[in-house]
Amino acid sequence: MMEILCWLALSVALIRLMVALTNFLFRQPLSKVLPVGEDTLVSLIVPARNEAANLGALLNDLRSQQGVRVEIIVFDDESTDATADIVKTAAAADARIRLLSSTGLPPGWLGKNYACHEAALQAQGDYLLFVDADVNLGPTLVARAVDYAKRNHLSLLSIFPRQRCETLGEQLTVPLMNLILLSLLPLLLIRRSRWPVFSAANGQFMLFEAATYHRLLPHQTVKADRVEDIRIARFYKQQRLRIATLASEPDLTCRMYTGYNAAIDGFSKNVLQIFGGSALLAILYWTLTTLGIFPVVAVFGLDGLLLYGSLAVLIRVLVSQTSHQPVAENLLFMIPQQITLALMLCKAMTKTAHHQLIWKDRSV
Repeated sequence: MMEILCWLALSVALIRLMVALTNFLFRQPLSKVLPVGEDTLVSLIVPARNEAANLGALLNDLRSQQGVRVEIIVFDDESTDATADIVKTAAAADARIRLLSSTGLPPGWLGKNYACHEAALQAQGDYLLFVDADVNLGPTLVARAVDYAKRNHLSLLSIFPRQRCETLGEQLTVPLMNLILLSLLPLLLIRRSRWPVFSAANGQFMLFEAATYHRLLPHQTVKADRVEDIRIARFYKQQRLRIATLASEPDLTCRMYTGYNAAIDGFSKNVLQIFGGSALLAILYWTLTTLGIFPVVAVFGLDGLLLYGSLAVLIRVLVSQTSHQPVAENLLFMIPQQITLALMLCKAMTKTAHHQLIWKDRSV
């Protein structure tokens, strides 16, 4: 029995290493050169609910975009803070900015999906770019993303931002999502394979070709789904459309959470969806990646410790490099991050069992 567990743990580690290596070797960064011409209109759409702390900085980034024409649409999803006032002030100084306000969430919809859908109906752009309010963009990022989408004939391009971790709590939590994704899913297959199972996207940055979006209305299709980004990516592949998901861009950043508890609570909302919604697969992943070293050492002794340890280190180095995360931090916090993942999974399973998934004061 111990030998079976040993070979299972080693096999999973080797597969994860090959996936991480594939994502590192075949990553496709955006062009560093600003495309020539400003003939494309891009609608920059921001669904916002109580985002006063982040919105001012994002609007400045969106107003500063070069290489494309932009319109900026902020959909205020019944905020109770100064979100609307910030947008109104910015709109008074820049006619490209529009504020749309929710008149109430219709039955059967989740708030973000409804905000994106309603804003998109008012958009005039050739491309629709949905960004979260806690994202920051360099001045050429949008033009380079549109250029990539055009050159590769994409209906959807999603990019995982480089995550900014400014506290110890964030360092223990936020890198886990990239570690799981980039060691289990070869992003190359999202671009190259037609199989919908190879789908992933990040709702923090999703760029749609507008004509296709308006024909399919994807946010309406997934209106009650709390992991709308992954579902939309899968839906697009089912329609035989070309999509791509890129791992990270240095000038696309995000600070998702400001501390440990907030990150645990936030990630528990969707961490199970990375494993197809299966708590069993999530538990199996955690068990093999955290405790797998013990049967390997039991069978191979010190050689097994060196082998398994080397695999674990290489996986983290490759994932950190691909996602522009600090290598040293992700190695130093290897054990605390695995403990944190266990807490996330426990909280996710508890919330799911008791139907207690809450986000921004709403049930999801």
